[in-house]
Amino acid sequence: MPELLIYQASWQDCTYLGRLNKRLIEDEGHSNPMTEEQLAERMAGWIATNYSAYIMTANGEKVGYCVSRYDGDAIYIRQLYIDRDYRRHGYGKYLVNWLHQHAWQARKLRLEVLAWNERGRQFWRNIGFQEYCIVMERA
Repeated sequence: MPELLIYQASWQDCTYLGRLNKRLIEDEGHSNPMTEEQLAERMAGWIATNYSAYIMTANGEKVGYCVSRYDGDAIYIRQLYIDRDYRRHGYGKYLVNWLHQHAWQARKLRLEVLAWNERGRQFWRNIGFQEYCIVMERA
């Protein structure tokens, strides 16, 4: 396995985070119409307030990120994304496990997955998550 490093992102990383956030939106089929620039600005706002963002590198190359916040009794994982070229190498699992032990002090974790994102749902199941509730909406 390559050398994996994880560091807490700052405002200087927001362009990268916005670019990968746009890919996340595309890959999961989300309806969010924001541009990369708007997403980068949103990231800057998040990490300036109540969210933390972490970036993972493999042999010096950025491969993905996670955005989360403390949410009462749990850590809420807002976004986790491994770039397309780096998937299926265990990086997502490694990132979640590392953050669970080092950044989140082994607190309970909570997240949302789009109902039609079966690959995403299967990923989370494979690393120990269970479905807890179903959120429904009407336009």
